Amino acid sequence: MVTQSGQIIQESSSSIDTDKWFIAYDFLSSMMTEALVVFDFDRKKIQYISNNDLVLCGYTQEMQKTLGYDFFNKSIHPKDILFWKDIHNTILNSLNNGELSADQVNYFSFLLRVKSSLSSNRKSDYLMTYVKLKPRWLNEQLRYGICMLSASIIRKQDNQLCVHYKNMNHSDYSFKTKKWKHY
Repeated sequence: MVTQSGQIIQESSSSIDTDKWFIAYDFLSSMMTEALVVFDFDRKKIQYISNNDLVLCGYTQEMQKTLGYDFFNKSIHPKDILFWKDIHNTILNSLNNGELSADQVNYFSFLLRVKSSLSSNRKSDYLMTYVKLKPRWLNEQLRYGICMLSASIIRKQDNQLCVHYKNMNHSDYSFKTKKWKHY
């Protein structure tokens, strides 16, 4: 259950009625041009993917159910798969070890090339996609990443990970130094 402030009330995962969540996600995603994707970090699977075909051209809820977590290997550009794994690990480690204050983080942002028929570059089947990932906790553990994917105006992968705080500040992560630079 989500409170008005957006916090997930602690409850066992078996009591969550996923059908009700899917109805809410479907309703919300039907009004957005962005694709809505919910990752389950604990179970390493996609909990939900919208039927919005604008950004994730050709990737539907049914295909996601069939592919499971392998969805990423099929939809993300091969050169971005390792970057996605680095992002996943960095977010988990930074929040779980207290390097980033979980109660201050609003969302993370990064770019991924996603397979799409919307690509403006006919040499590639991939569209540069801007990803906003909002972390959600269950029973005091990072459990979900609620993501919005949209077409990016940036055309080159810069392998940058940013965290945006509730106070409107942000930090960039350096994959070379393995440290956050706060602004």
